Amino acid sequence: MQLGGKVAAKVTSKGPERQSVSSRHTGQTTARPAVRVRRHPVRPRVTSPERRVANMFRRWYRGLIGYFRETRLEMRKVAWPSRRETVIYTLVVVLATVVVGVIVWVFDVGLSAALGLIIK
Repeated sequence: MQLGGKVAAKVTSKGPERQSVSSRHTGQTTARPAVRVRRHPVRPRVTSPERRVANMFRRWYRGLIGYFRETRLEMRKVAWPSRRETVIYTLVVVLATVVVGVIVWVFDVGLSAALGLIIK
């Protein structure tokens, strides 16, 4: 659009105006800070098949790198147990496994004996 020999930029907003936390009670609104200026219409880009494959690989690679980066950041937030706690928890798990195994073995032997008496 031409205005007085100068090119006017088309200003687009990304949504309605926001209310700041302090102005919610008074009803005043503030403009959104993110305003995008578009100087020309967006045209679809024509790319070769080789370039599409390269872009596809690049997006996949960036996604994979981002996944591992986020995983590393999340692992830093974990509250890791101390060595003593780890040993105690391991012993609890082993003991519980042995107890459940003995209980299952007792039922197995008992039911096998009972079925043996019924079948004979």
